[in-house]
Amino acid sequence: MNFTSREHDEPAAADLAAGVGALHEDAFDSATAPQAAAGSFLSRRSRAASVCSGGPRPALLVLWGGEFGTTLNAAQDLVAAAKQREFPVELKALDEVRPAALLAGEIKSETGEVPIVLVLVATYNGHPPPNAANFLKELAEVPAGEEGSRNLSFAVLGVGNSNWVSTFVKSARDVEKLMLRAGANRLLPLEAADKNDVFERQLRTWRKAVFAQFASSPEELVKESEGQSHVEALPELLSLEPCEQGAAEPATLEAHFTERLGYATCAVSINEELCIQSDASSPSVRQIVIERPDGCSYACGDHLEVRPRNAEARVLRCCHHLGVQSDALVVVTGVKDEELPSGRPIAIGEILSYYVDLSALPSQETLASLLPHVANASEAAKMKLLTLTKEDSEYDRWSKSHLSILDVFEEYASLKVTLSRFVEVAPKMQSRLYSIASSPMSRGKNVELCCRVATYTASPNGQESIREGLCSSMLAGATSVICKIKEAPHMRLPPDPTKPIACVCRGTGVAPFLGFLQEREACRKKGIQTGLVSLYFGCRNDSDFLHKKLLQRWHEEGLCSLKLSLSRPTDGSSKEYVYHALRRNSAEILRLLDDGDASGYFYICGSASTLAKDVTNVLVDMLSDKGDASTGFTKLTDLQEKGRVIFDVWG
Repeated sequence: MNFTSREHDEPAAADLAAGVGALHEDAFDSATAPQAAAGSFLSRRSRAASVCSGGPRPALLVLWGGEFGTTLNAAQDLVAAAKQREFPVELKALDEVRPAALLAGEIKSETGEVPIVLVLVATYNGHPPPNAANFLKELAEVPAGEEGSRNLSFAVLGVGNSNWVSTFVKSARDVEKLMLRAGANRLLPLEAADKNDVFERQLRTWRKAVFAQFASSPEELVKESEGQSHVEALPELLSLEPCEQGAAEPATLEAHFTERLGYATCAVSINEELCIQSDASSPSVRQIVIERPDGCSYACGDHLEVRPRNAEARVLRCCHHLGVQSDALVVVTGVKDEELPSGRPIAIGEILSYYVDLSALPSQETLASLLPHVANASEAAKMKLLTLTKEDSEYDRWSKSHLSILDVFEEYASLKVTLSRFVEVAPKMQSRLYSIASSPMSRGKNVELCCRVATYTASPNGQESIREGLCSSMLAGATSVICKIKEAPHMRLPPDPTKPIACVCRGTGVAPFLGFLQEREACRKKGIQTGLVSLYFGCRNDSDFLHKKLLQRWHEEGLCSLKLSLSRPTDGSSKEYVYHALRRNSAEILRLLDDGDASGYFYICGSASTLAKDVTNVLVDMLSDKGDASTGFTKLTDLQEKGRVIFDVWG
């Protein structure tokens, strides 16, 4: 059984199957059918979209909820596209708006009208992001209204990863369900932009469908429906003006992050290798102990949010391509970005170190924005092919080479772009989350990480090379880190310490469970009775059996029952994965998931595309009634909603 497709999502996901394509084609057909009556075009538009030919555009209010820039960037792109089409538009985080006032028509645009509301929202391990939680809570408290009774139209786009099966775009589904319940009018059915699929293309398709709703003539509808064969360049708003040395004290992004964004610069006290490096294929896994940010508490299961920094060699390489000096000062004007201080001098090297991601794959929008700056006609034609929006595009094939924005400079030698435009369109640096591998009851003022140095293969000019992940390689050699605690309220030990728990992981996915075990060991030392921790731990072989001595000691002391699965054993024994061990212990797992005296909690930490999918399949099989997968999936979803099956996974 494979639960990666949308058909296996929660029941409310039925709307997702329709997709924007069907809606789009329906509107397109109604506009272009030759036998249509003269008035049929406007008569088939939604109430919100019935604007007169040549009349003013309706006002739009774009609301977003997310954490690490993906959803915000999508919302900003939507706003930019709306402005290009001359819509009055405003952008706000969801928690900046009171749902009751929104539904009552009390929130007006600058033109004095009730705006069309477009919501883009992500889901974080089944929960709304922090800047959307209050909105959803208050929206749930709005009394139910008659269908379509409100003078408010809306559309919702969920941002997510379909590998997270049961919680895929859950927050978006909740927003749509509650808005409909309150009597708002749905402009378009819920759609999803799936990071496990053609994410950027899905975003563009949804934007087309939205703007098609407001076409003022059949001709404009055809234009929106067909869209551009090439993606649009990003608008030019940012300006980095040269500044004389000594004009004012230069800003640093490290200070900006700590003063404005809640980060702290913390010393690293231990940074050592955990794995036995038996051969070139052996992973590098580091034990990293970091001083806890001042005044910050944390709980087992929380994350450490780390700000990456581009390596100095990459920054200097970028400066060379741009024809600038890293220590030259500029002043940021033209845009407001909380991560980029404006109005103060700042060194170019600071911006290129912390603000843009020089290792990331450029998007099609980035390439479309760089295209006018490619002087050579042959190179320009080659890059233009990468901006085509068709299925199975040249960009889809090119992206599999895992090239960076710096590789683009070297592949297109005639590319000459200004610093301002480069910084505006280059991939932006995103924070990284690492599960904390310690308990505050054990580590005191420190936090511990268990960090694998990621590697991947890139193919610049067809030549394969092994590269390391930006943040993990930075951490491997770090003596200090810019970071802050990121709460993970879903990932908590049971309130009753006597409850048994099962923890399933592979490799560095063991990190939060090290914290769980440290905490239960500390409780035992205080005389508190604790339930058994069954740890299903997958490793390749003995060389990457992380924290082997510690885990074996806890097993011998009865704190945990260690169930080790080796996928590449070196002693001639049969290979095994954690899902084999789960099936072998199915009776024990079912007792844990039951409501009887032996009931407990089940945790999974690891990759959404491999471990979480495999474990989900096993659990659904176990919970199924006479082979009926739908009953198994329903039971699993119910256990997740009750907080007894907890996923802490990444894409």
